[in-house]
Amino acid sequence: MVTQPTAPDNPRSQPVQLDTPSLLGGVFQHRWDLVGIGGSYIDLTTRVNESDLAALGLAKGESLVVGPDRFANALSTLHGWSSSFGGSVANTLKTVAELGCTTAMITAVGTDVEGRGWLDSLQRHGVAAFARSSDRPTGRCAVLVTPDGERSMLATAPPPLSHQDLAALLPAPGRGILVDGYALASTAAEEFLGEIFAIAERSHSSVIVSLSSVQSVRSIRSALLSRLAAPLVMMVGTEAEFAALGQGSAEDGAELVAGSGVIAVLTRGDRGSSVRWGVDVANLPALKSSPALDTTGAGDAYLGGFLYGWLTGMDLKVAAGIGAEVAGQAITRRSGSGER
Repeated sequence: MVTQPTAPDNPRSQPVQLDTPSLLGGVFQHRWDLVGIGGSYIDLTTRVNESDLAALGLAKGESLVVGPDRFANALSTLHGWSSSFGGSVANTLKTVAELGCTTAMITAVGTDVEGRGWLDSLQRHGVAAFARSSDRPTGRCAVLVTPDGERSMLATAPPPLSHQDLAALLPAPGRGILVDGYALASTAAEEFLGEIFAIAERSHSSVIVSLSSVQSVRSIRSALLSRLAAPLVMMVGTEAEFAALGQGSAEDGAELVAGSGVIAVLTRGDRGSSVRWGVDVANLPALKSSPALDTTGAGDAYLGGFLYGWLTGMDLKVAAGIGAEVAGQAITRRSGSGER
């Protein structure tokens, strides 16, 4: 049995008046269950063989942020692309909102058509958007899906956020503040995390970090390890990401996090997940469902289900079960249909 830390009291019945205008106008009237901080991406998805990945210098299951030339080469080499609105934090917030919690996102978007469409997609899914416009184009992510449903990704960097943007854009902070490794790696991670922690401490919020990719972890590892304490309450990642964090096995990384009093949520794909809190461990199997068509967004769906359970006061093992169920549904749908 996992000993569960108590989720913050639900403030939805206690409106907070703020005067912070959003990019889309209007005044904010209430506090959120979860506020996410992350990048804006358009996903471009196609089916590939493992030989295609090798030709692009990409390991199966790998996620890399690359320069525009390498990205353009991938687009020109492969065909059959379909587009959808993506981004790890955005996908997670959509899931949490659809399950019934209030969510908002802090981001930067290009002034291009893709940026406006991306913001509209958030709102259609019940996620409020607070965004800084940028002359840089909205990010793009090439999602390469092999016949077994496994996805590998090449992405261009989206418009970045700075620590100064957080104070300017952040509405009423949520009970939870979610930030991903991609966002941290695109800026000065120490200052960015420091500002998030300062906001969280002032507002009695809990910080959740999604590690995002091995590339991101290697970039921000020292910043993360220097802040393994409240208000950070949870770190989420794959086996490869936790291994990079601990510079050993995935278990080494998860134990490092959990031993500091932070919940470590380790996702293992079709082998399920494990949740560590202190010396307690709960291992959960993956949901047995139809064969995987596409694992794109499965991790985001899992995290959305897990955070919904945690935010509504459920036991961590129960929350992980909800995450597994939502992820199991996600992998039976193909991405690239315009919404995810």
